[in-house]
Amino acid sequence: MMLILFFLVLMGILFAIALYVYENSPFSRLTGNSFSTIWTDQEIRFLYRVSQKLKKINGQYEVLFNIAFPHSDRKIDALLILRSGLYIIEAKRMRGWIYGKETDVQWAEALERGGMTKFQNPVVESKLEIMRLKDHLPEVSKELFHSLIVFNDQCSFKNIEIHSSDVDVIKLNELPEYFSNIGHIKDDLLTTEEMKGIANTLKPFMEKNPKEKASVNNVTSL
Repeated sequence: MMLILFFLVLMGILFAIALYVYENSPFSRLTGNSFSTIWTDQEIRFLYRVSQKLKKINGQYEVLFNIAFPHSDRKIDALLILRSGLYIIEAKRMRGWIYGKETDVQWAEALERGGMTKFQNPVVESKLEIMRLKDHLPEVSKELFHSLIVFNDQCSFKNIEIHSSDVDVIKLNELPEYFSNIGHIKDDLLTTEEMKGIANTLKPFMEKNPKEKASVNNVTSL
């Protein structure tokens, strides 16, 4: 009986710590997603894991999530603003074997138990998102935009062909090292003020969880 009680208390403490960490995270503040949502929605949980990896980046940066412009059915999963440029992150939560070329219309995920699922070329998707970004950031040079496709660690890259220098396809665990290497090989092209200015321009286009916004409004009206 004492062992069960100890276990329950320990689980309660761990839950409280996890809840505190999440509620005080930039991801929670910027997206409005509740702690329970990251456990019930796998896509949101994966994006949260991306945000946790981004926290390991050294140096100054700005990060935004779920950017959706008016009259568009596309959404930017995450945007990282560094001194070296803007990195548009397309998050792909897949576990199979991934096949695709930069010029393909669709890519494919081969599943372990057989079968194949096709999905839109994430590089093309990212470049379309960059086009919309440029419309709202006309002062930012096109050379500062980069596409970064981030897949789940459980997937396997079987035949990925990328030729553009401004496009990379990596796995989640490679994120910190990827940006660490960029810090050594790329020049500082944006000032602190420019980074903050870009972030402030785009913040109004971030989508927040509707349920969370309603909750905030209810509290405000009391």
